[in-house]
Amino acid sequence: MDWSTRRRSIVWTIIGSAIVALLIIIGIAVFYKTPTCIDQKQNQGEMGIDCGGPCSKACVADVHPAQVRFAHAVVASPNRTDVIAYIDNPNVGDAANNVQATVEVYDANHTLLASKNAAFNLSAGGLTPVFVQGILASNVPVSQTFFTIDDAHVQWVRTTAKPFVPNVQNITWQGGAMPRASAMLVNPIARPFTNILLIATVFDANKNAIAASRTIVPSLPSQGTAQAVFTWSVPFTSAPARVEVIPIGAPSSL
Repeated sequence: MDWSTRRRSIVWTIIGSAIVALLIIIGIAVFYKTPTCIDQKQNQGEMGIDCGGPCSKACVADVHPAQVRFAHAVVASPNRTDVIAYIDNPNVGDAANNVQATVEVYDANHTLLASKNAAFNLSAGGLTPVFVQGILASNVPVSQTFFTIDDAHVQWVRTTAKPFVPNVQNITWQGGAMPRASAMLVNPIARPFTNILLIATVFDANKNAIAASRTIVPSLPSQGTAQAVFTWSVPFTSAPARVEVIPIGAPSSL
């Protein structure tokens, strides 16, 4: 093979290689899709399909279902029955938003009196009270209360964030025809907050929930205090022994 023939061969080899490389680049650009957390594939170091690894969504196999500590029907007024439930989230690093549940109340004959859907958020590794107002438009005695979480559709999200929760101090209460409870909120940080939702649950000496209410504190000043007040229009069904006041969710900051 003379030199001119060899040179043409080298040139065509280089051109062919360039064309192949260009086709590969075009093919990658057209057909390759960057892995994401919503591509319905287990890739990019995920522990399951679109969960774990770099994805914020937690894998179902890595979380434990939320547990209903108790659910009780409480009379709020002569024509209204509410339900208070305590939900425990055993997952320290996982939270869930818009959790769906079904609440049912039955009489002593096991007859369904009413049912209602509830939606709530679960903070990571904590207790969440869920207050369902007006499940029954009467004070017909409720014998059984069921709070069933739709575990199959809970979307768990991994989180390390710890939302601000104000300190609750100096809880007081009084009975009578128009019971009342109050608590002092303390903000230890240099940032004001607004629209703080709180739920108060009243327990008797046997640790049964006998009443519940909720309120919103409009503002909590920077490193300041604010009072939360809860009222009822009917007497407690038994003597209160303890009142628990729990902030719900993260308040808005100014």
